[in-house]
Amino acid sequence: TRRRVQRDSEAACARGWRRMDMRSRGGLEGAVPYRPPSLLRHTESLSHLSISDNSSPHNNNNNGFSSPFPHHQLQSNHHQNALQEGEASPFTYEYQKVVPSGPLADRNRGAVEPVKLPKSPPEGWVDSGWEWQEWRVRTPRLAPRRIKPLARMLVALLVSSFALWRLKKGVENPSTNIADMSSLSRSALRVLAPQSYAAHELHSLYRVPWWIASRMPHRSQLQLQRRLEERADPSKPARLMMIHTMHGLGNRIRALASALSYAHETQRELIIIWPHDHHIDASFTSLFHQVRGNRWKHGENNFESLQYGSELPEGQEWIVVETGKDEPLPWPLTQLRREDPVWDDVVTFNYMDMEGHGAVKDELIGALEAHTSVYVKSSSIIKSENSTLTAWNPDCARLRTQLHLAPRLQRRLDDLERHGLPNFIGIHIRNLDMRNDIKNLDADEEYGRNSAEEMLYWRRKASYAAFTAEMHRIIADGGDPDVKFYVASDTPEILQRVKSSFSQRVLSIRRDCVDRSAACLEEAVIDLFALARTKLLLGSNWSSFTEAASRLGRLTSDKMRLAGVHF
Repeated sequence: TRRRVQRDSEAACARGWRRMDMRSRGGLEGAVPYRPPSLLRHTESLSHLSISDNSSPHNNNNNGFSSPFPHHQLQSNHHQNALQEGEASPFTYEYQKVVPSGPLADRNRGAVEPVKLPKSPPEGWVDSGWEWQEWRVRTPRLAPRRIKPLARMLVALLVSSFALWRLKKGVENPSTNIADMSSLSRSALRVLAPQSYAAHELHSLYRVPWWIASRMPHRSQLQLQRRLEERADPSKPARLMMIHTMHGLGNRIRALASALSYAHETQRELIIIWPHDHHIDASFTSLFHQVRGNRWKHGENNFESLQYGSELPEGQEWIVVETGKDEPLPWPLTQLRREDPVWDDVVTFNYMDMEGHGAVKDELIGALEAHTSVYVKSSSIIKSENSTLTAWNPDCARLRTQLHLAPRLQRRLDDLERHGLPNFIGIHIRNLDMRNDIKNLDADEEYGRNSAEEMLYWRRKASYAAFTAEMHRIIADGGDPDVKFYVASDTPEILQRVKSSFSQRVLSIRRDCVDRSAACLEEAVIDLFALARTKLLLGSNWSSFTEAASRLGRLTSDKMRLAGVHF
């Protein structure tokens, strides 16, 4: 910086400028004035200073220089010697325009002009007869020699940004083969677009459909690639079991339970497709723990944990593809098959019969070729010609040992268990009718007219009066005078009425909402796991939520009673 200031000042003086000394605006304290070595050559220009006392700064009588600071008087000789030796000067340096004669007279005209600023002297000013004036320096325009490097840098930045954008667009295209892109190395692509690079690896090497591979989180891509590498031998072909879960929380859990068994028995890697729609607007990882494994602690029988928990390597994670409301996986898959030939190796089943185009509910999955993958879109259990591939007991056992709450939700469940939850009787009251359950949903169109009417019939059976009457009967029987109930309901008003009727016998979590948002789903999933911990469940018939609670708990048929059926 000093060299630049010195060079610029000397060049300015050579073009007809005059250097002038100016008082340090902040005083000596905190001011580090700069003294160019060439100042001494231009001391004759001090007559042009606008900082002056009653006489000229050059005193012809004593040839001295009067400093405005009483404690720092400098004689001219001492001052000049100090400047030559490079000592700090109590002055800062700016320039005053002096119109020269000759060819340079018009070259620098009007670059600097003096004005009085500010109105009051700065802090620390000592009045010694000097008049305070400030100077404003007009910033000159950038010289062409400085504009050219900046322009070159800007052009280079734009070109490199455009090249990187074209590269990423090419990598994101499934028809682009990374092995054929000779312009960049594979390691460079891995750095520039790691998620797209991993998707291409899964798509080209392991025949994972591009629609699935490109929407996975990068962590899941690496997990799946590592597992498929371990299976990459003739005895264990790299095949997939893709379960597209649909509808509400209970529906998705029971579809996942059967998919766990089918994937394990057929040696396929499980991929969960978890859509965000009007049924559920919460991510899988916000509700459930990312890591699969044995964390079941309820009861003393650990046979299930030993049998089904040992199937998984330690730390294995769920492979989940989250899809938004604006990007659902379209059915039928005709367009995807045309765009991506990998879908030709996938056998597809759609149990959502209301979607048409070949969708058949409870269609049996027969024997498949060794190299094929399976895609199932369902809100219910998977049906197979081989009954050993999916069954109630192994499905529920794998679900209990592998599906767990997210850590922050698990802490809330642990707080409930400290109240003695395994000794409670669970109550699930499905109160909302089809018109008030899900906003902007036509039940006849979504479920079919017959199914919608049947659901409405059983929800009327699961009334507040039916459950409270059964609770009073259990208390009156006197089998357990201290019997307590854990109550879960989709209606906060029902919870308040039950609590007011049974006072200290009821335990529940606080419910502040009834919609399908992420916050409401978190409360619902805590209710689900809490009901699974109880010793007896009074549930609502034709409710997948009650069914999911029985699957997650060891609730056999003698430990479940349904409204409208048993009471």
